[in-house]
Amino acid sequence: MSSWLLTVLGSSSSFPPGSESTAALHLTGKKDSILIDAGGNIPRLLADCGFDYRQLTEVLISHSHPDHTYGLPFLTHCFYHGGKKMICRAPEDTIVRLKKNLAAFDLEDEVKYLDFVFEPLPVDRPIKFKVDNSLQIQTVPTSHSRPGVGFLFSGPAQNILYTSDTAQNEVLLGLEEKLDVLMIDCQATEAYRRYFEDSHCSALEVGKIAAKLEVGSVVPFHYNTTEFPVERAELTAEIRKNYEGTIIFPARGMGFEL
Repeated sequence: MSSWLLTVLGSSSSFPPGSESTAALHLTGKKDSILIDAGGNIPRLLADCGFDYRQLTEVLISHSHPDHTYGLPFLTHCFYHGGKKMICRAPEDTIVRLKKNLAAFDLEDEVKYLDFVFEPLPVDRPIKFKVDNSLQIQTVPTSHSRPGVGFLFSGPAQNILYTSDTAQNEVLLGLEEKLDVLMIDCQATEAYRRYFEDSHCSALEVGKIAAKLEVGSVVPFHYNTTEFPVERAELTAEIRKNYEGTIIFPARGMGFEL
């Protein structure tokens, strides 16, 4: 059994329906507890899935849009008098905006709150770094309205790519690594693509990408059923036009072994 688990905390677009939350994932190992994107009430989302926010060791942020970052100031405030140092890796544009957001809420006091050590991630080329000897993380540059990256997690059990928000692009299509699970931006059906063609993927594009990369399972992320009246069955049918593998719609608490 793998010692790494990637858990879904939130997977909706910026208009989450009902009790759903925007993008956030949690990666846990024997010693590490890593937050990937920070949409929503992170301490509550972690608790709902059986994790303790006080055990977090690192944060990865894909890009600077609010639905991926707005939970970070609240998370920082929850460490009141915690005095904890934590690495936060993110694109340079995102780091600049995060620092401004923390300053706006007077959360820069490293004694009272989280003391973030910001490490910039390039958005023009992939880079690789290891969490320990059993897990490697590679960034995958995205094509979105703000500079960003996705994250490819390569563990002993399988490889999982979380694209974050992205339109179809050459970097994504050119990946040579074998992917077992593709967690991919899937905004709506092709009929609505004119509204997001430079920033997100349609379900039709998701199917084409998944087929080209020969992935075992597709997990549609960021689908927007609030702005676009599209049911899951319609997204599935459009993905199926090009992809025959497994389609898994994400839910809070769903885990994937790495």
